[in-house]
Amino acid sequence: MVGTLVFFLLYVSSLKMISATSASLLSCFEPITAVVLSVVLLGAPLTPAEGVGGVLVFAAVWLLASRKKAQA
Repeated sequence: MVGTLVFFLLYVSSLKMISATSASLLSCFEPITAVVLSVVLLGAPLTPAEGVGGVLVFAAVWLLASRKKAQA
């Protein structure tokens, strides 16, 4: 619980330095970071479903970022 509170406070304080849009796009990478760290640090197996999910997250973030640039 303390870890969640600390990271939430860090997230909120980061909004002073970057836009809310950028912060939410970066927060989309949280599940990918968790999977990568569990594979690297804990030796957990990476399943094909997790790989496909990671690719889909990257694709969604890329689409959202490119849509934002097109509207600007």
